[in-house]
Amino acid sequence: MATFSMVLMIAVVIGVVVLILLFERRRARQIERDLKARAQPRHAPGGTEPQGVQPRENDRRES
Repeated sequence: MATFSMVLMIAVVIGVVVLILLFERRRARQIERDLKARAQPRHAPGGTEPQGVQPRENDRRES
């Protein structure tokens, strides 16, 4: 009986670890997509911004 309990406990722990790793992989992919989207230019190349769009505080350059 003790052997069965030990094997069952190890199987449950391995299952939990696998679930955590799968969840973290999905989360890491989502973070990577978000970072790629933030790296894309927010406005047209050439320095002009579309009508009605204000630059973010960090985008403003010191003159």
